[in-house]
Amino acid sequence: MPSAPLPSPQARWTGSYKGTMRHSQITALEKQFPRFACFLADRRPVFVRLGLPGDKLLPPVSVEEIDTLEAEVGVPLPTSYREFLGIARGILLMGGEVSMYDTGLFFRPEPLPGAGMLCFADFWMEDDGGQVLFDVRAGLNGDEEYPVLYYAHDVPAVTPLAASFRDWLERVVPDEGR
Repeated sequence: MPSAPLPSPQARWTGSYKGTMRHSQITALEKQFPRFACFLADRRPVFVRLGLPGDKLLPPVSVEEIDTLEAEVGVPLPTSYREFLGIARGILLMGGEVSMYDTGLFFRPEPLPGAGMLCFADFWMEDDGGQVLFDVRAGLNGDEEYPVLYYAHDVPAVTPLAASFRDWLERVVPDEGR
């Protein structure tokens, strides 16, 4: 059964968000990553009520900085990842279960599983040292994206997660009652 469409993050705002950088970032995220934007908008009131620090959404990266980053890693960055960086240079979600920073890109070394793949995030999906990787070995696909894989260091193994960064970001957040 198809799920009902999510209400816009705009319909979820509390007074503590309006007029902040975070408000404008979530509004920008809504266009490309609607489920992720709703997740962030839903969580803010809970953190405020409990007096806890919330998820972190870092300031954007300029196009020039993204181009420099791409030149430094030596492979083209996927379109949806570039779009995300233009809104936020990084995230820290769910108490650190997911952390991603534009300065954290690196290639997995030989002889480890995932060697030659570009790591872009830490993700405690199966263990506390898991990483999320772009599989850059075959180059960008027709949508200008790379497949996204998960490296579990306890196993060690690499498994597919999503067809693109956009798909991964939209799937990584829990449903939380939707």
